[in-house]
Amino acid sequence: MGTTDNQQKIQDNYKNIDDTDAGKLKTLIENVGIEKLNLLLNDLSKVEKISPKQTKKENKNYKNKELIFDDEDCCIYTRGDTKGGIYYFRLYDKKQQKPLFKSLKTTNRDSALNQAKSLYIDYKGKLERGESLRNIDTLELLKLHDEWNKNRISNITHKGITKDTYKVRVQFLKNWKQFIKEKNLLTTPIHKIKPREIEGFCNWLKDKPKETALHTGKLRSYEYINNNVNEITKMYYQSALKPRYISSNLIPNLERLDYDVDDTIKRSIFDEDDYDFYESYLRNVYVTKKHNPNLEEKDLLVRKIFYQFLFIMSNCGCRSKELLTLKLNDINFNLQSYGDKINNDCVEITIRKEVSKTGKSRKLIAPVKKKINNLLKLYKKLNINHELNDFIFINPNSKLLKPYGRQTFYKRMKETLVSSGLQEKLDKKEMKISLYSMRHQYVYWRLKYGKVKIQTLAANIGSSTKRIEDNYGHIKPIEYAEELVANQNYDGRNKKPNEVIPELKRIVKILQDTGTDINTYEPNDY
Repeated sequence: MGTTDNQQKIQDNYKNIDDTDAGKLKTLIENVGIEKLNLLLNDLSKVEKISPKQTKKENKNYKNKELIFDDEDCCIYTRGDTKGGIYYFRLYDKKQQKPLFKSLKTTNRDSALNQAKSLYIDYKGKLERGESLRNIDTLELLKLHDEWNKNRISNITHKGITKDTYKVRVQFLKNWKQFIKEKNLLTTPIHKIKPREIEGFCNWLKDKPKETALHTGKLRSYEYINNNVNEITKMYYQSALKPRYISSNLIPNLERLDYDVDDTIKRSIFDEDDYDFYESYLRNVYVTKKHNPNLEEKDLLVRKIFYQFLFIMSNCGCRSKELLTLKLNDINFNLQSYGDKINNDCVEITIRKEVSKTGKSRKLIAPVKKKINNLLKLYKKLNINHELNDFIFINPNSKLLKPYGRQTFYKRMKETLVSSGLQEKLDKKEMKISLYSMRHQYVYWRLKYGKVKIQTLAANIGSSTKRIEDNYGHIKPIEYAEELVANQNYDGRNKKPNEVIPELKRIVKILQDTGTDINTYEPNDY
């Protein structure tokens, strides 16, 4: 029964084969014949070989497409999704694996082709040189480098640049912008500016009067100009060469100015009479209610803080930045192990490595205990009680108890030199007095009156001179406490004539030979 049913099903399926593709094929063979069918299939195969099927559909957005120099990676085209008919340039960067697009801003085919050929030569050259296809002009380069400098601002020594250094570099970039503007190249792509087109920057800047000295006609120093050149060169390396906007042969070759280095001691310090006059003016006039009846008590206290700052600096040899970033827990008031005289007059100060110019911590000793205690009393009158981790020179106007900035005291010093009448006298002597002069004052008087060994003094002040660091880096100034404060009173001198070293010229010569760092250049030496 089962076998008969199966046979019946097979027969039924066979009867229905006409309704399938196989059935249709069977019918076709019966009607046409197998030989004719083979001929038809062969002919069809030949047609397909002559006209193969298109496997890729052309992008509808690429209309009127034409290759440039028969390069499959480069073409012009109009957009299919717009009606303007504007031609566009397209170049595929195989290394970056991404295309570059640029509007040719024309509907004229011939004009578009001419532009495209020029662009092709330009961009292909950049690709072969390993440069970026993106073009930037001097304006954008200046912006990129300014951002790079700004991101490097740090309070940690050797971990970036200071805010003051950043301000100087901003001015350097302004000088370059003005120079390029006068060359009418400000918006020209930097890779199209030939180095010979921007020669003469140094001489241009040398002859350009300082905006801050238009009334005097004073020009910039050669050192300043060469530092400006260094920054511009760095800009092209850092912000143009590294991102591949240009190749190395397009970096401007700016020659530096040659000049004789003045290796003599820069005497930007007070004469003794001027020092006494200035100190007396600040103490007896500048900070007193009698001579400033209209000033509020807070303003007078701020003036007294400034006064203490100056003469602490001239008695310890710290750089202004080191002193302004000094914290209460950096000061050791207990020096009993050194005897009563040292303990009564002196403190041990630790200069942290993050604020030291050399990037190295050091300890120094100075007879400024009384001055620091007076300073803390001034702040208490301002309702500021120092915690151990607080800065010594807190700005009373700072809600976060931040210290004064160097520039604040620098401006105040300039103002007081003028108000005291001393600046006019200094100008006649062609003397430049600044905050750093107080550090210089300390160095000079310790050598003149203190009979301090130069290597000991250099270690105490944290001289950055390489030779001194190499030869005397092992010295610990704290071991020479008595020597460092010998014959030193409130202003660093012992006024007894018989204590003056007779061979002062010999000491100055030793200073020169050892390269002791006592220069007075304001922006950098802090």
